[in-house]
Amino acid sequence: MPLTALKPVADLRDRLREATLSAHRQLDGLLAGGLADVATYHAYLRGMHRFISDAEAVLDEPPLRSLWLSADLVALELPPLPPCGRLQRATGAEERLGWRYVIAGSSMGARLLRRDAQRLGFTAQRGARFLDRHAIDGEWPAVLQQLAEAALPPAREALLVEGAHDAFAAAEAGLRRALLLDDVP
Repeated sequence: MPLTALKPVADLRDRLREATLSAHRQLDGLLAGGLADVATYHAYLRGMHRFISDAEAVLDEPPLRSLWLSADLVALELPPLPPCGRLQRATGAEERLGWRYVIAGSSMGARLLRRDAQRLGFTAQRGARFLDRHAIDGEWPAVLQQLAEAALPPAREALLVEGAHDAFAAAEAGLRRALLLDDVP
């Protein structure tokens, strides 16, 4: 059987998706069963709070999503996870876009997880403010537009991929700690 060449990946979004596919699958695998029970939902909130708080610091952005998550933690009387190590601020536009790609893209998963949270009895008024607001967050189209308009040489594209990998790693670390798969200091 002759080998055929892989179809070239046409645009930046496709190349970024392909470059981060393994990291994305690894993160998604941590919640492969969705939010099956209250304990998993609590862990999800704590892990996302850690990730989003770190991401807002990396991007030097004012808190928004972390405030939604903080409100959920307070409503459910859950302690936040402490920071783990120090993350460097993203200084380049490409690295920042990589982080935003992961954060904004997570709004797609938030739509599915919101249904799970509702099934468990959580609402925007009681412990699911983040999922409710993030699921309708309009940042994803803006990120896709930025990717569509970007014409990056390979070295700068590598920075974009690095930023996305860093964001996936931070999200995975927060969720693993919250699910007690890793030690929590």
